[in-house]
Amino acid sequence: MSVRPQVPNRMIVLRRTCVHVAMAFLAFAAIIKFADLSDFARTLGTWRLVPEGLVGFLSVAVPAWELICSGLWFAGLHSALARYAAIVAITLWTVAYIVESVAFGPPECGGIGKILAWQDTHSGMTFVIARNGVLLALLMFGTFAQPSAAAATPSAPPVLRPRRDAGFTLLETILVIVLVALLVSLTIPSFAKLKSRSQELLMLSDLRSHMTVVGAYANDYKDFFPCIADPAATHFVADDGHDRELLPYFGMRTTWWTGLAESYYGSAGPNVIFYCRPPGSVFARPYYYSDSCVARPEFWRPETRTQDGQIGGTRVSEVSFPSKKSVYCGFPYFFGPPGETWRRRAAFVGVADGSAVTLATEMMIEGVKTGDGPDSWPRSFAWTPEPGLFTLDGVRGRDLP
Repeated sequence: MSVRPQVPNRMIVLRRTCVHVAMAFLAFAAIIKFADLSDFARTLGTWRLVPEGLVGFLSVAVPAWELICSGLWFAGLHSALARYAAIVAITLWTVAYIVESVAFGPPECGGIGKILAWQDTHSGMTFVIARNGVLLALLMFGTFAQPSAAAATPSAPPVLRPRRDAGFTLLETILVIVLVALLVSLTIPSFAKLKSRSQELLMLSDLRSHMTVVGAYANDYKDFFPCIADPAATHFVADDGHDRELLPYFGMRTTWWTGLAESYYGSAGPNVIFYCRPPGSVFARPYYYSDSCVARPEFWRPETRTQDGQIGGTRVSEVSFPSKKSVYCGFPYFFGPPGETWRRRAAFVGVADGSAVTLATEMMIEGVKTGDGPDSWPRSFAWTPEPGLFTLDGVRGRDLP
């Protein structure tokens, strides 16, 4: 008497497929973390929930746990243990994300660099929590869902076979490949858009932080804008903590931070927050400090410009249009079409009222074409065509429409 082979119940196939998909993503996440452990450790280092002494251990333990769980499942070894361990891992990790994002704010130190690093790593927490919720739902369904009573009653005498919990059937393999390919194809563009938007928000956060420093400096120095050079001298020494360079007075445009980094940013040298760095940009360029903040308004109108008494810091209270006057400008450069070596896509602007905006460079108001003075003038600096730096009428003028 022959007995028909037992056909796997549809519910069982669906449960196993859900676990396969979740484990595949868990393995992918572990590989990504191992590929750049330093970046993962930097992320954990910004968490106030994680003790500093555990950052190094957790940066290795978390991806190792994920990789072991998925490896045991796909190898068909201790599949039940692998499922439960994966559920525990994702649950703990998700709870940690929720607690960190809800209960803790930015670091309580005075260094804006650490605060911006916290903002960078926390900008995508909502997405991570949602993704982990989906993975956890797949694992819970694959572990605890029960087949229907009708399906559970065999129509033929069962065949006694060794139990295989983690093996693959052809149907399961096809479903896993299709689902993982679909999810990856949907996820990768989302990651790219999220990273791009996150980086833009980070640069705007940079500029708002720089404007906060301008306010703190003005409070400390009788309402003046930052000015790290001596107005009585034609040149000054810019020391960034690594190199010393002799620059003309208006060289402050690109080295404005050298006199502020240690006192106001908690950094003794160059810091990533001083540079404009959007995704897709050819290279990072410094945020420019507007020359109009370090010379009198009369200097920024050609018919009233002289060399006597017009060079020096200006006061914040002299700004006539706080919501229209740029103080810092970032101009990311991108590869352009054939025949055009570079092109500018947008300007990121720190505004005198403390806000930050991004807009097309063509929308900004054109400034004084002669820049900071004739090329032969000792205080002059290589002129750049970017708007927002040589405002007509200086701090009394406007750069934004």
